[in-house]
Amino acid sequence: MALEPGKQAYLALENMPAPFAVEISYDGGATYRALGRVEQSIGNILFRVPTDAPVTERALVRVQGADGR
Repeated sequence: MALEPGKQAYLALENMPAPFAVEISYDGGATYRALGRVEQSIGNILFRVPTDAPVTERALVRVQGADGR
């Protein structure tokens, strides 16, 4: 799936208790940047790809719970 800088995208989640952080990596997971924090459990998240996101085929989105997993 291709995402464009500045555009919105959906992230579907199952069995992810809140709170949790949503992060993005542009280098295959070597480093991550925070996109936001979710305080209430929901099934789908609408997020905006940062406008300064580079064009890459190595981008990843990660969801990390309060326990670090």
